[in-house]
Amino acid sequence: MTRRETGQRRSEDHPLFGDLPFVEVSYALPDGRGGTFWERDLEYRPPVPPEAVPGDIEKQEFCSWCHPPHYYYVDEPKWCVECRKRFVFSAEEQKFWFEELKFNFHSIAIRCQECRRSQRRGKATKIQLQEASRVVEEHPDDASSLVTYAEAIHAHYSEFREGKLDTGLAAARRALTLAPELHEARFWEAALQELAGRPAKARQAYELFLQESEPVGRCRTLREQALGQLGHDAVVEPAS
Repeated sequence: MTRRETGQRRSEDHPLFGDLPFVEVSYALPDGRGGTFWERDLEYRPPVPPEAVPGDIEKQEFCSWCHPPHYYYVDEPKWCVECRKRFVFSAEEQKFWFEELKFNFHSIAIRCQECRRSQRRGKATKIQLQEASRVVEEHPDDASSLVTYAEAIHAHYSEFREGKLDTGLAAARRALTLAPELHEARFWEAALQELAGRPAKARQAYELFLQESEPVGRCRTLREQALGQLGHDAVVEPAS
């Protein structure tokens, strides 16, 4: 197909970019058929307002028949569909979406950043539980995998308020049977008892964890959490 501009021009008003020019193009097919059509003048660049972030058209993926390129970006006020709070879809974030991530131009932010972070955490938590469950099925007598599974059940229940807490407890106890020195299992037993609404059993398990473990490695952080649950004035002697 051969094509050329006819020299005819027209413009269409855009709510953000103003008058955008179109050029008329004539074309001819090898069989002799032909015609004309209008297309955007992709050489055109409107002036960029001082408060806007310039766009890089070469980095954008879009259909020029459907919409113009992002010549520049401005902050857009939105309402979050989750928390119903007002937020700003910033010009910088839009530029990142459409030029670095190559998102479709129809993509818009419908959640505030806090709700998006929460959504990502939720997805990661579900993946963590699925993977931990798979590993335990393949290696049912691996103590470390059982502890990871118990922790994943705790995280999932904490995030979504659903899950099999007793399955997590069984995994933690099985890990202690297989490897009594794996003190993290005792911590997750306590944490799961707490989620299950059994404060006395949770306290007993936290105290055992503090008695049996030493403040080294990850146990240092878990001990701080256990003391926080018991009250920092709790006096529990670590293992000697």
